[in-house]
Amino acid sequence: MTLAAVGLYAVMAASVRQRDREIGIRLALGAARSGITRLVFGEGLRLAGIGAVIGVAGSLASTRMLQSLLFEADARNPGMIIAAVLVTLAACFAACYVPVRCATRTDPCSLLQAE
Repeated sequence: MTLAAVGLYAVMAASVRQRDREIGIRLALGAARSGITRLVFGEGLRLAGIGAVIGVAGSLASTRMLQSLLFEADARNPGMIIAAVLVTLAACFAACYVPVRCATRTDPCSLLQAE
């Protein structure tokens, strides 16, 4: 889970860094900081959602192999699958928090002067 959170953080931080001019222009034109927050969190949650769907599909597809590794447990336990997805989304939220703060604290004047 830590590796996934660090990887998502790196992707989101690089994405925000690459899009800092776009974010600066949006802020200069009057975009609300909450809109920038939704933009960055939306991108991160979309990535985590795609990963969660692929992970759930992969775990359901490999239940026969997993069943042989689990003792007295069902590989298709919906509670465990939902818990894993929720923990993944919580890690996504935590990994997106710092890039969102960087994006919302961007000074549009300094970015536009750099052009």
